[in-house]
Amino acid sequence: MTYREKLQKEHPGCINEYSLGGCDGCPYEYEYEKKKEEICEVSDEKCRKCWDREIPGTEEKKPLDAASVTLIAETYGLEKQLIKLIEECGELVTAAAKYDPQYHYTIEHIAEEAGDVRIMIMQIE
Repeated sequence: MTYREKLQKEHPGCINEYSLGGCDGCPYEYEYEKKKEEICEVSDEKCRKCWDREIPGTEEKKPLDAASVTLIAETYGLEKQLIKLIEECGELVTAAAKYDPQYHYTIEHIAEEAGDVRIMIMQIE
């Protein structure tokens, strides 16, 4: 989901052709981000690019089927997949430590990392 899509969903009246980038204000003004982006320059093109960025943790991932999981596990071997499992567990712990109830994308990031851990567990089972 992009910042623009979220704004459209939550504040449809703030999407208009008269504002820079087609949206009123900046994502951080709606508390979609904790700070103003460093890319921020007041121009229609830059504002459009800013609003069209993907919100971290909201990217859609195609689920792996059982055959793909098995193939990956057999290709890389148990030892390498155990190391990868440790890395993924670390990323899950980091995402959980950064949880902030004010920003919904943090829980989505936790869910994404938990999904990665589940996939790794499937590979070593």
